Amino acid sequence: MSERSYLAEIEEFFISTIRRGLMLRAGDVDVIRDWEARRVPLAVVRRGIAIGVRRFLQSAEPSTALPSSLKYFRTDVEAEFERYRRASGLLRSFDSVRARANAPACDPFSIAESVLEEAAEGAQDEPERRRYVAAMERLRDLQSSGVAAAQALDAVDDDLVTAFLADATEQVREAVLARVRARRAEAERRGAGVSALEEIERAERHAAVAELSKFPGLVTLVLQRM
Repeated sequence: MSERSYLAEIEEFFISTIRRGLMLRAGDVDVIRDWEARRVPLAVVRRGIAIGVRRFLQSAEPSTALPSSLKYFRTDVEAEFERYRRASGLLRSFDSVRARANAPACDPFSIAESVLEEAAEGAQDEPERRRYVAAMERLRDLQSSGVAAAQALDAVDDDLVTAFLADATEQVREAVLARVRARRAEAERRGAGVSALEEIERAERHAAVAELSKFPGLVTLVLQRM
């Protein structure tokens, strides 16, 4: 993708996310050019910005508007890029590790399957066990389809959240949805645009389910073991 189109896509996303200002600042443009030079995927940039918005909403004073500079969210994008790199198999380092004799396995797919197997074995009831077994099957399907590890782990995490809510009582589901709605309303009130709301809702839904299920998330657990 050309510099202009990469810059334009991020500019459009950021301005529609924050809903303030008509164009990026010079310093923001430099940040974007650095991301492009390092091949930071657009999806990672968007996810990092949305995570930064959610973090800001949790920590800032209620009357404080969202920051209008992209540089404010640079740390969040960098953290998301590092997570993406690690979940993708530590890039080239994965091949070099596998090439060494008797080297410990660090394949994120293998680690994820082990995490899910342990979760299934430790399940408190049959519905919970079925969720992890189904997640293992989904993981294998994604791997055999050639989906990158980072995207596969995220997809399985989404499936686990959906399955947990499907198995939950109506009271629990409503509590989670109320929490998500409240976070969305707060984001809108503080200036967040439509482009960020979907990611904010996803992050809040995952956080709520992680607390209720005591399962921090597949991505989190895999990265802890790598």
